[in-house]
Amino acid sequence: MNDIYTITVGGRATKDVELKTTQSGKEVCSFSVATDVGYGDNKHTKYTNLVIWGGLANVVSKYVKKGTEVIAIGDLSMRSYEHNGETKVAEEVNVRNIKWYSREKAESSNPLSIAVDDNPMVASDEELPF
Repeated sequence: MNDIYTITVGGRATKDVELKTTQSGKEVCSFSVATDVGYGDNKHTKYTNLVIWGGLANVVSKYVKKGTEVIAIGDLSMRSYEHNGETKVAEEVNVRNIKWYSREKAESSNPLSIAVDDNPMVASDEELPF
């Protein structure tokens, strides 16, 4: 069962996404999303690292900028690395699917954004099916 470690994360990109290429020629981008959790005095921000590979990384790097709202689905993983002689552990999501939302008007040049309608349609009581 491969879906056992699937995680969905939503938040705002903390920086513009930068596309990189590995020594073996694979495209990759990584960035964090900030998500507010809790409420009142318990409200705080949780940061989640996202890693995206291949063609999806190329597309994401063109459209996701600092502050863009994203929802990502992927596999949670942990990796260890050395920093100043100390072993650290990083938690990250290897993204398989991602959607992002722009608050720009519909005439935006970003074909993958969802425009927010400033004048939502309101139905009258007669138009409602229930």
